[in-house]
Amino acid sequence: MTKLILNPFTKPSFNLALEEYVFKNFKGSDVMMLWRNEPSVIIGKNQNAYAEIDLDFVSENNIPVIRRLTGGGAVFHDLGNVNYTFISDYESGELDSFKAFAAPVCAFLRNMGLDAEFSGRNDITVGNAKISGTAKTAAGGRSLAHGTLLYSADLLRLSKALKPNLKKLEDKAVRSVKSRVCNISELLENAPSVEEFAQRLAEFFLKEQDVSLYELSESDVSAVKQIEKEKYGRWQWNFAASPDFSFKSEKKFPFGIVDCHLDVSEGKISDIRFFGDFFSNRDIADLEETLKGIKLERESLLRRLSDLPVSQFIVGITADELINLILGSI
Repeated sequence: MTKLILNPFTKPSFNLALEEYVFKNFKGSDVMMLWRNEPSVIIGKNQNAYAEIDLDFVSENNIPVIRRLTGGGAVFHDLGNVNYTFISDYESGELDSFKAFAAPVCAFLRNMGLDAEFSGRNDITVGNAKISGTAKTAAGGRSLAHGTLLYSADLLRLSKALKPNLKKLEDKAVRSVKSRVCNISELLENAPSVEEFAQRLAEFFLKEQDVSLYELSESDVSAVKQIEKEKYGRWQWNFAASPDFSFKSEKKFPFGIVDCHLDVSEGKISDIRFFGDFFSNRDIADLEETLKGIKLERESLLRRLSDLPVSQFIVGITADELINLILGSI
């Protein structure tokens, strides 16, 4: 019989760690899990975090960026999303299609009166609108497939968080494919709350599927928190695991044009060069050298530049303007 976990936690780094814990430690058992995340951006395992998000927007709004185990594109989560996970033993060649995992979810949505169907490579749609995307992975004789149901998500926030400027960025990472998305609540008459929707989904699985409830023990939670601490809560996994990439950013200031060329490796600046018709009172190469090895994030750049006479290297520029230039293409 399949174990059904109604996960009460909403911290995204914990929930991704919980998926990994169940994936690796519940061998011999099929597990389903329903869960929700606080506002967050969840990126695919093979993606460049910097190429998928508006870095300033997620930083200013304290939106964490978490890398998951599965491939595919970036998604925005908030408490208006209901997420589902299916984990089971796996043999090569079995259940290679996303459709098998999406089938029970589609059945539930049709039971609610929606003409839901599996579409394309890994989406669930109603009409022409995407309401769910799925992703999966397999390792060690186990498979994990999961997806997110857009129920009453903040679609404006979603669009702002997932809005990078890719014109001047060069890398070979997997890019997210943008689709027209829609909230399920907009498609229902007398739509229930997201909490009631999640409860109905749980009741559907309990009634229609061969499942029994499994409650996380204290030892389960403790083990998950350790995985979170060592992996999903760390910048090294969420950002440094991004593929190497390069980009350039150029801006015309009152004092001249400044052109920044940047190489990034393991989430840190590996090389940086400044060009333009600006004036310098100190060798610009010294500024370039001091920025190497810094994490490509506003806080780290600000700490490094706070004690430097930035305007001596590029006459007229402030530390904030320089940081905005460096981050201008991501």
